[in-house]
Order: sequence, then C-alpha cells, then structure tokens
Amino acid sequence: MPTEKLVTRDQRRRLFTRLAKIPVKYRKTKPETTLVGDHNQEEINARSSAFMHDVVHFEQAPLGDRLEVPQMTFIGYIFQVGTQPRSIEVTDIIESVNDADQSYAWIDLANYGPEELQTLAQVLQIHPVAVQVALSAWRSPRLDVFNDHFFVTATLPALQSNPYRIQTHQVSMFIGKNYLLSAHQVALPFVERVLTRGALHSENAQVDAAFLLYLILDELLTYYEDLNIQMQEEIEQMEERALLDTSDDFLTELLHFKRYTFALCQIADQHRAIFAVFMRPDFHYIPEQEIMLYYRDLAARLARLVDTLRNAKESVNGIFDIYVSHISHHTNNVMKILTIVSTILLPTTLIFTFFSTETIQDIPILTHRVGFFLMILSVCCVSATILWRFRNKGWL
Repeated sequence: MPTEKLVTRDQRRRLFTRLAKIPVKYRKTKPETTLVGDHNQEEINARSSAFMHDVVHFEQAPLGDRLEVPQMTFIGYIFQVGTQPRSIEVTDIIESVNDADQSYAWIDLANYGPEELQTLAQVLQIHPVAVQVALSAWRSPRLDVFNDHFFVTATLPALQSNPYRIQTHQVSMFIGKNYLLSAHQVALPFVERVLTRGALHSENAQVDAAFLLYLILDELLTYYEDLNIQMQEEIEQMEERALLDTSDDFLTELLHFKRYTFALCQIADQHRAIFAVFMRPDFHYIPEQEIMLYYRDLAARLARLVDTLRNAKESVNGIFDIYVSHISHHTNNVMKILTIVSTILLPTTLIFTFFSTETIQDIPILTHRVGFFLMILSVCCVSATILWRFRNKGWL
C-alpha cells in the first residue's frame, strides 16, 4: 500500500520552505526541444473547446491560494535493486536522488500548488519551461527534452454518464536519470498498482526511472481500456433505448452521445505521437533494449485501443440507423392504420350515399324500417370482409 501523506497548507509551507533552503549544486540545461506538442496551444484549446464545449471540461491551471482544497497528497519512494521500495519524506529528496546509480526515486504530487512544484523543480534542477507547462491549464500531450531529463504530459479523463461529459486532467511527468516526478491535480487511480509492480521488478538491475514511466503509462492505458468497456456498455444501453424511444429528446441526447464518444477517441489518439517518439532510435532517454520492448508493447496497445474507440464511433452511427429505422417503422404502422381506416370508410361511405339517394323511394323495402337494418348489416358485412381479407393477407 502506498503511504500517502496528506499535507495541510501550513505544513506544506514549512516543509517546502525547509526544502528550498537546502543547498543545491546547479548545472546548466540547454534550451528546450519540443518533440511533441504545439507552441500555439491556446489556439488548439480554443478549437477543441469550440467543437466539444458541451462534452469536454478542460482542467484549469492550479491555483496558488487554494482555500477550498487545503491539503496536498505527497508520495515518495526509493526503488533500489535487491530491496523493497522505501518511503521517503519531502526533505529527503536531494539525498535520495543523489544516491547510488542503481536506485531511483518516485515523487508523486496530487492537488499541488505552484509553490510546491516550483520548489521541487528547483531542487531537481528541472527546466523552467517544463514547470510552466505543468502549471498551465490542460494541454494536449506534450514531450520536451533537455540535456539530462525530459518532460512528458498525458491526459487522464473522467467520464460522467448523466449528462455525458468528460473531465480532462493533466498528468505532468518529469523524468531524470534516477528520479521521476509526477504532478497532477487529482489522485491517480492506479498508484498502488504502479508501486506493487515496481517492487516486483526491483531485482532487475536494468530497471530505472524510464521503466517506472512505462509502468505509469501502462496503467494509464489500462485505465483507458476500462473506460472503453464502460463506453461499450453505454452504447448497448443506447441501442436498447433506440428500439423503444422515438422522442426528439432522445435524438438530442444521441447527438450529444456521439460527440462524447468522438471526444474520448480524440483524447486517446493524441498520445500516439508521444509513443511514436519513444520508438525513435535517437531518443536516448530510454537506453535499455529490454525496456524498449515494453514501450513497443505500449504503442501496439494504444493503436488497438484507438481502433476500438473508432469502432465505437461507428457503433454510435449504427444507433442512429436503428433510431431512423424505428421511426420509419413507427411511421409505417401509422400509415398502415390510416390506410385500413380509409379502405373501410370508402365502401361504407358508398353504402350510406346509396341509401340517402332519392332513387330508393321506388323500392318500398328500402324505405321501410327493414331498409335501415339492411344498410347497417351491409356496412358491417363489408367492413368485416375487408378486415378478414387484411388478416388473411397478414397485413394485420
């Protein structure tokens, strides 16, 4: 079980003030190289928001003074070959990161503020551009590289079924030679599994921070696959409703649901460029050939996931076809009833017209009381004959 430390606002300030006072030997970092991600992110977010504003809610930048959320969650562990992961405190980060080459640290911040991330970035000597991106509002997945570390972001979506909405959260990860700092506004639902799997591989000397990044991305893909299963169940429910509900409200909801499925597919597909960079031979931040095989598996899983989500969009189009067919079937039933009524009324109208003419005055039996009953009997017989004929033909 991961040891999550809930840090109040006052405790947070004292701890990170102590951490900031620890002397750090700075090293130069070269300017950023953005391998994935557009610098004009505001325009991209504006286009995405305009298209999916009623479906996707984009996470805002973390606030410095968060009175409504007074606690931060900190998780820190040291992974070393031959031993179980060891929990560390905030003030032990520098000693842990500067430890032997065969160990690495995982530092996880949830519900953080700018001060905490900037202090940790200063201690770990993370490039300011990466910190600026992590402290901004939600961005599409991005990958920046520097001389001794790189920065990658991913999207953690949360689905809401009523109404159909997607809340996007950004997961920022800073990866150095022997550390991985993950920062996010909401708690990761798979922290415990990552820690357990990291402990199982602690005997492998080739395991490093890049392998820990693989574990996090692998669990993120598993999370997406669970969302896909949830969406498949929602699609089945919509298919059942399409066979029963012909209201305009359902059509409006179906159009909203289509944008909902498209948005999830688009969010997942944005990670393909990140995974493609990991496969590049000039990306030397994942040096071990054995670990590279894990990343190839991630890329293949992501491709299958995106294909499945695209098929889900086609399934939603199939729901539209079911709805239209149901509407057409309902309209045909109405037209059939109206046709039957018209077919019955036509001969009965002729009978009533015949008995109301003056020509029957010369036929005494028709002007007698018997004639009235004869008229009613004729109408009933003709109507019954038409209904029997329709029933015999299978039209009723």
